[in-house]
Amino acid sequence: MLLKLQWLTDIFDWLHHNWERTHVQRKVALVIFWIYVAALCCVELKRQGMLPPALAQLTPHSHFSAIQLAFTLILGLEVMSLIFIISTSFSRSVGKQFEILALILLRNAFKELAHLPEPVSIAGNLDPVIHIAVTALGALGIFVALGIYGKLASSYAYIQSPEMRMRFVISKKLLSLTLFVIFLGIGIRDAWIHIHTGEDMRFFETIYTVLIFADIALVLISQRYMPSFHAVFRNSGFVIGTLMMRLALSATPPWDTAASLFAAAYVLALTWATRYFRPAALRGPQLPASSRETEHLPPSYGKVPEATEPREGVLYGKPHLEAWRQRRKNREAALPVAREECVFGAAERRARRTMPRPPAGKKKAAN
Repeated sequence: MLLKLQWLTDIFDWLHHNWERTHVQRKVALVIFWIYVAALCCVELKRQGMLPPALAQLTPHSHFSAIQLAFTLILGLEVMSLIFIISTSFSRSVGKQFEILALILLRNAFKELAHLPEPVSIAGNLDPVIHIAVTALGALGIFVALGIYGKLASSYAYIQSPEMRMRFVISKKLLSLTLFVIFLGIGIRDAWIHIHTGEDMRFFETIYTVLIFADIALVLISQRYMPSFHAVFRNSGFVIGTLMMRLALSATPPWDTAASLFAAAYVLALTWATRYFRPAALRGPQLPASSRETEHLPPSYGKVPEATEPREGVLYGKPHLEAWRQRRKNREAALPVAREECVFGAAERRARRTMPRPPAGKKKAAN
């Protein structure tokens, strides 16, 4: 059944590939910049009474609202990237959640600027400044947690069969494609209602609710291909961590920052625990102690070179799997030759370094 839906995953691959292109990201960043400049101009024109009444109703009165608009667009781009990353792995998805959480806290800090008068003055109104300081420190804490998580996080080969891994990747890509369609649908609906009524539709809160159900669906899909206790506990724990991150966004300051930091600490503790107490089957092989005969050889000497296995982020069909198996057989057959070349090549290089070189003058005369 899944193999019949590969044409949908081809659409997803095309969308993901084009979205991750460098020139596309640069163009999107340029569009956000000009939207920011246009928002500043519209606010100033409204203050001068030069905007049409229909457009003036949709334009805020504070220039700081343009900053909030720019960060809202950046946050939307990060959510889009999160939807695409869901098809790769749990660990990368959680890392992207950290990035989004840090951006949301920064966006909330800029939202507090709208409560300040223009020109800026904090006399008699320190609450926005306190909220900005607490939220900014929370974003910094999430950034530090993201760096620690990047050093702790690791992927495990729970699925040994390439065919099963291919089916798992197809399932995740179909889920990501469904989320992409929902994201566009909710965005178009909320934008239409906001333009015609001026009502704030709380777009991101709706998207986060959808992502919660998507995470649960991803855990259930993963259990079919990774039924081991370690995998189920790790994936379910990550979902609990992301759930706490999203629930923290609905709290009022400063509790939203405190809940976000607690969620980040929980994810870090879970990542360390699942890495330290991983099963023996997921641990790498122990290298033998080096001897005089092999200490000059690379660490991979004496081992069968592993051909590149299908990755979770790439769609592999049956022709790709057959080609991968053939490359593996060819490398195993060439192992004795590779060992001999490794040993004699090193000896030959040492001999060449010890050979005396002829003087430069005699070499030119011989030529």
